[in-house]
Amino acid sequence: YLPEKNGAVLTGTAVVLLDAAISGEPAQALAFAEVAEDGSLKLPPDFWSSLRTMTKLEGTHRIIFPAQAEEFLNALLVLGDFSFFMNNEVLLARTADELCDLAAGKPKPAIADGFAAFDEIRKAAQGKSLGSFLAHPSTLVRLNKLATAMPHHASARLLALQGSGNRPRFLPRAILAREIRSALQPLHYVNEGTVYNLLSQRLDEIHSESRKKLDDLYSVVEIRDRDVHKSAVSLADSLRTLARLLDKKDDGY
Repeated sequence: YLPEKNGAVLTGTAVVLLDAAISGEPAQALAFAEVAEDGSLKLPPDFWSSLRTMTKLEGTHRIIFPAQAEEFLNALLVLGDFSFFMNNEVLLARTADELCDLAAGKPKPAIADGFAAFDEIRKAAQGKSLGSFLAHPSTLVRLNKLATAMPHHASARLLALQGSGNRPRFLPRAILAREIRSALQPLHYVNEGTVYNLLSQRLDEIHSESRKKLDDLYSVVEIRDRDVHKSAVSLADSLRTLARLLDKKDDGY
């Protein structure tokens, strides 16, 4: 992205790289955070959209987010994306100092012990059904022990929550709105050109695409938020109506 779009999101990465340069040890984590003037960490703009993209990362990573990301991370459990927290060791930091401590090439002993404990859990999970593995009593004990000893360790806490069967069931309204907006994004097609350029087949395709995403969301919509979801479905269905009208038009239409 251009700097104008990145805003201050590169400040988190810059802090980690500067700390690595001073210590002489390569950083061992990815930072995705803004550093404020007082040294606190903030969420980058459009964080949810970026997080959803990051869940598709290949390989294993150690990723540090601002502590404010906790609600968004919980929402991934609602969507069934809990494997993200095993594939990636996700950590939370409140300040630039905590960020550097967690990303350090030679971390402090307590942090290094936490990383080693998670590596052991990850190795034990290999070749097993992740859901069943997380629900096993011994796994829950190890995850809860790590989460208690290292409160920064979001992966340990969230995987334990998933394994316990007590994960949240519904998306918070603000995050639901972001998912709905993503589902409706293809509707922008109707603003491209004029009504004479619209193709009924393309409108039908967009309708089907948007409706599938909206229908998939229905089970994670709380009753009090059904009004937002219903409005979105109505808007998507209006494209199908428009497509049918376009098919009926004649020279005098």
